[in-house]
Amino acid sequence: MLGLCGCVPGGSAEIAADPAQTGVPEQFTALGTEPFWAAKVDGGVLLYQTPEDQAGQRVAVTRRVIGLRTEFSGTLGGAPLTLNVGAGPCSDGMSDTVYSHSAGLRIGAQELRGCAKAR
Repeated sequence: MLGLCGCVPGGSAEIAADPAQTGVPEQFTALGTEPFWAAKVDGGVLLYQTPEDQAGQRVAVTRRVIGLRTEFSGTLGGAPLTLNVGAGPCSDGMSDTVYSHSAGLRIGAQELRGCAKAR
């Protein structure tokens, strides 16, 4: 799963001194296909949406930078939720769109892959 371990090259998992170095803005959308999902982050709140739940569920998240990735963590329906976002080109696999970041979402034991972009 796209670096959910929080590891960085060289085996170090140090928290970055400058959160801006990951390029992850305060407001962004992460999304994935097969299955379809979206996570809209606005500061300390994540809105998780699926086609079956378009209104979505709001989750309070904490943000921390680990190396060149940004991790958002909280709890959704009693299960731990972790959204991990890293800089670098990403394709959703269904369109010609190239996104600025890759994303990995874990809810309990479920792992989802996707891309992310600023809103």
